Amino acid sequence: ASQINPDDKSVQVSIGFLWAVFVVVTTVVTTLFGGKKGITSFFEKKDHSKLPDVAKAVDVQHDFVSTKSGMKFEYVHAGEADKPLMLCMHGFPECWYSWRYLIEKFRDRYHIVAFHSRGYGNSDKPKEINKYHMNYLVNDVAEIIEALGYPRATLVAHDWGGAIAWEVPKYFPHLVDKVIIMNAPNTTAARYYRKGIGFSQFLKSWYICLYQMPYLPELLVQSKDFGLLGSAFNGKKMGIKNKSNKLTREEIDVYKHYIGNNISGPLNYYRA
Repeated sequence: ASQINPDDKSVQVSIGFLWAVFVVVTTVVTTLFGGKKGITSFFEKKDHSKLPDVAKAVDVQHDFVSTKSGMKFEYVHAGEADKPLMLCMHGFPECWYSWRYLIEKFRDRYHIVAFHSRGYGNSDKPKEINKYHMNYLVNDVAEIIEALGYPRATLVAHDWGGAIAWEVPKYFPHLVDKVIIMNAPNTTAARYYRKGIGFSQFLKSWYICLYQMPYLPELLVQSKDFGLLGSAFNGKKMGIKNKSNKLTREEIDVYKHYIGNNISGPLNYYRA
């Protein structure tokens, strides 16, 4: 079987271009096939500037923290400040609301903090793509722990947050007590595995290649009033399988509220 190096940006861009052509043609055809209603639906975008009541009902305090690098991060927190710090790190395309059940579960034993990574929510959003490189993301976590006034933290992370959390104890072991990761492989092991990955498996990560393209990913994610978010959480292929746990429309609107003001930041994680 043929092998490729998926870490090669030229490969990612080339595959991304091919996927872009396919996605554009498919999107145009399906949109036009739907007539005026299809076109209107594709460009629909509602006002999500107001935080939905379902998020306001969660018993947390909202705050900001500034780090020594000059970055400002939005976060929510619960529990007493004199308890050990548990730092929750979200994935794509998420926000603090993903940790609402965990916050309630551990607030009596930890000062539990769920922050928005750079580019998300009301945290700072650097314009340069290279500012979303892993080096910056890992350093953000270390500086947030220090800025909150704690010597160490337990990291609880998912998806992109998990990828970052694997790296934190490698460079800042003195700041980490425990690491709990969901849906994110060890980064060193993943790099080793990807060196010999087959072409067919690489194509299953098509979205990573597509996200290398400028402008188009932003348009697709925002289309149909951020329809991607509904598919990501409740869709048949990649959504929540247990019907009783599926998100309500108002809950999905929480994610639209936080990601809707700048989708380029989250996408730049894949581009950097």
